Amino acid sequence: MLSAIGTLSGLRGGNNYPTLIRKTEPKALRVFLQDGSTDLNIYGGDWWMANQEMERALTFAGYEVDHIWATEVTTASR
Repeated sequence: MLSAIGTLSGLRGGNNYPTLIRKTEPKALRVFLQDGSTDLNIYGGDWWMANQEMERALTFAGYEVDHIWATEVTTASR
């Protein structure tokens, strides 16, 4: 599964996924997550923190997880 800057915040219930993943038997999936520290932080939540929480939940549940966390804005991404 690939999640590039996933909306896992409090919009449409995306914030519930980390808890559900922790409580459910893992599936045969490999997961790759990508996000950056300058992602949205609005009324529905903080995308940056939500994606990190998702990575921790997937790891806790036993999934094979890899990720890239960007912490700076580059000229290529502006």
